[in-house]
Amino acid sequence: MESSVFVFHPDEIVLLDSFELPVLNPALETIACATRMHIRIDGKPFLVLMTETARSADVLEACAAGSGKACSWVPVKSLFAQDGSIPEPLARNAGRAYGLINWYSATRFCTRCGGTLEDHHSETAMRCPSCGVDYYPRLAPAIIVLVHRGDTMLLVRHAHRIQHLFSCVAGYVEHGETLEACVAREVLEETGIAVKNIRYAGSQSWPFPDQYMVAFHADWASGELVPDGEEILEARWFSRSELPNIPSPYSVAWKLIMGELNG
Repeated sequence: MESSVFVFHPDEIVLLDSFELPVLNPALETIACATRMHIRIDGKPFLVLMTETARSADVLEACAAGSGKACSWVPVKSLFAQDGSIPEPLARNAGRAYGLINWYSATRFCTRCGGTLEDHHSETAMRCPSCGVDYYPRLAPAIIVLVHRGDTMLLVRHAHRIQHLFSCVAGYVEHGETLEACVAREVLEETGIAVKNIRYAGSQSWPFPDQYMVAFHADWASGELVPDGEEILEARWFSRSELPNIPSPYSVAWKLIMGELNG
């Protein structure tokens, strides 16, 4: 039986002021939900709700009823862009629940026959009762790479992301492409340089919307920096002693840049 509940709508989550999840209680069973699902994380069951009414006071009252503690709506992304005040396990588990509830909400009909999907009886999946096709949560594989040149590292400013931050080169893996080939292609396409000595560093699930980030280090091989002007506005070499604004400590990009993931 679930004891804790993830409550979302649509890009926010309810947290107790003690940075804990609401406790399951009868009041939560009565709130209007667009979607509800049951999941397990590390063997522990959770209820996940996507409410119909954004920032509803009724929802907050129901969430507070189980513990008697005050609670509030918090942007989901703020869990991953913080100063360490929110425990990393909470952010990681909330990211998993957020990704699953969004997938579950969008996966209602079979793409083969058009039939209405049902919950799989034993797996985190949906099944078409008409033609028997199973649908599993989507993950979009992507690479992120820190390129080194001597004592400096390549950081870029993206056109379609938070533009005051510099981060690592990143991009989605294409069909038929190895992760290492994707690293070389993305760096060349976005910055104009070739790389060598590509080596795995780590990984991170990133639920915005459904990415699985695989991190690498690589060394500069040849070429001069020429940002593509479409995805990358600026590309520069930085030493660790003169870093610009970079992503938050929770992110795999920060861990690459600060040397916490070594290839």
